[in-house]
Amino acid sequence: MDKVLLENAYRVFAKYPKHLAPTVASFEADIALRKRVKSARLPALSCDDVAVVFWNATGDERSIKHFLPRVLECIGCGAILPADVRAKLRAFSFESWPQEERAVVESLCK
Repeated sequence: MDKVLLENAYRVFAKYPKHLAPTVASFEADIALRKRVKSARLPALSCDDVAVVFWNATGDERSIKHFLPRVLECIGCGAILPADVRAKLRAFSFESWPQEERAVVESLCK
């Protein structure tokens, strides 16, 4: 994974605060996971934890944008597939996001 592109992703999405939207019951029930996600700095979250947050995100795009740099980083590790990221982002009206955000995602989600 290109380090410069990844650093740019963290910069572009840094303005979004951590927002854990109400999600499906399996995520809500995992108290330990919620504590880890709430307390850890984004780069320190495991790809497994980030994947759970990503797949369970619902509602508005705030519930996903904060975590997106780490999600994109996990693509480089093979923990998350680019096609799955693109499919999930379509549910969050990705096409209407600011151009800079779309460009970051597209550069790392190949």
